[in-house]
Order: sequence, then C-alpha cells, then structure tokens
Amino acid sequence: MLCFLLSVYLNADSRSEYYRFFTRKMA
Repeated sequence: MLCFLLSVYLNADSRSEYYRFFTRKMA
C-alpha cells in the first residue's frame, strides 16, 4: 500500500490527478 502511494506520488501525471481529486474534495 505504502509503495503504491509512493509510486503514485512520484508519478507526475498521477500526482496531478490526485491533486485535482483532493482539490475537488476540499472544495
């Protein structure tokens, strides 16, 4: 699980998608 999150964080495209997801969740 942690490795998966780390790989996603290191992936620029995935990070952008997660950032967008969190932004929508906070809004």
